[in-house]
Amino acid sequence: METLSKICESEESIEPMLIFLGGGNMATALVDGAVKKGFVQKEQIAVTARSEVTLNKWRNKGYMHLSMNNREVLKKFPKALVFIAVKPQARLELFDQIRPLTQVCISLMAGVNLKVLDQELSGCDSSSHQPENPPLLRLHPNIASSIGAGASIISAQPSVSPIVLRVVRSFAECTGLCLPVDEETFDAAGTLAGCTPAWAFTMIEGLSDGGVLSGVPRYLSTQLVAQAVMGAAKLVLESGEHPGALKDKVCSPGGTTIAGIQQLEARGVRSGFIEAVRAANERAKAMTKKE
Repeated sequence: METLSKICESEESIEPMLIFLGGGNMATALVDGAVKKGFVQKEQIAVTARSEVTLNKWRNKGYMHLSMNNREVLKKFPKALVFIAVKPQARLELFDQIRPLTQVCISLMAGVNLKVLDQELSGCDSSSHQPENPPLLRLHPNIASSIGAGASIISAQPSVSPIVLRVVRSFAECTGLCLPVDEETFDAAGTLAGCTPAWAFTMIEGLSDGGVLSGVPRYLSTQLVAQAVMGAAKLVLESGEHPGALKDKVCSPGGTTIAGIQQLEARGVRSGFIEAVRAANERAKAMTKKE
């Protein structure tokens, strides 16, 4: 099995060590998933946080390289890969603490593109001479990463080595799917992957409500709908068939399913999903500009 140590054997510029600047839920989900899969050992993880409460959560799970001092950890592991796992609004304060950064840097922050990240890490605006930063990547996981069924996307600057890209993608794949995306598409793809679970939850809740209306007990209705949705998603991923073609296989002429489809179309459900994606992307763009 591929591990962090094994991949790093052929690359002298990096050590088999991952630093997380920020120890919140997403960092926890990614790290725990990678440890569970055996890709990384707990002693190969370092985490910084602003509170002892957060660090104690990691300490209680057996992680040992924990600190409230970002510079101290970066100095201790000068060839580690560094994950920026703070909220976007907290990033400038963090960057002030860690400049100049010499390690490869992977951002988990939504809405901060590689160009902006490069400028802010250097401490220069776009009009001034910018010192060269280490290679930068973006990784966008979603909530299902916490159960090993995530949908993550990754983007990297051209200067990122194939070995580093392999490490980060292999790490992300410990918690689900991880697909490479170009920088121009990254924010839209990240919104789609990040928001879809909430839209799916809403869909599951609505279908479950329909089951209850029809006389099915709530616990049974929700379980049946959730399992059916999970099965449908696996069919899409594993069969390679178009979702429309799979839908047609379920819709018998004059049957129950096509009758339900007709009601969904009459009420604009398909259009509603399309507009939800559009609205989420517009909101993401507005939030980025506000930043």
